[in-house]
Amino acid sequence: MKTLIDLCQTLRDPTIIFCSSPKSAAEVAQALIPSVAPPRHIATDAANWVGDHYHPDWHFVRGLRKGVGIYHGRIPRALAHYAVAAFNSGAIRFLVCTSTLIEGVNIKDKNVIFYGDKINRRSIDFFTFDSIKGSSGRIGQHYIGHVCSAPR
Repeated sequence: MKTLIDLCQTLRDPTIIFCSSPKSAAEVAQALIPSVAPPRHIATDAANWVGDHYHPDWHFVRGLRKGVGIYHGRIPRALAHYAVAAFNSGAIRFLVCTSTLIEGVNIKDKNVIFYGDKINRRSIDFFTFDSIKGSSGRIGQHYIGHVCSAPR
């Protein structure tokens, strides 16, 4: 995890962190939140609303305040979609996600970090890897993308 956090502290461009499971995504988000500086335009109003309607100390709320979004199957659908919209608008800089993100979602990321090499205990197949890495460097946004792996 330290390697991942150190890498994220050097990045200034929109970055997706792909995790193997919702549990792994939550662990990564909770480790990342205190380690990164928030972007200039943060999702404070959304964080306040989610905190009022769910729980103010939920890692999803704390993440929004620091520019870290979370997207996986256990996050309420509307909130997960908000995280993608906030990421695309620049309100959040990191989007911690699972494979559910690659299913028909367009994102404007420059960097993709694979945290681990599995999806729910199964090795990532070439098609999935190619789909995820293919999102880096979105045409019209970032002409060059970066893909890397951080050891678990």
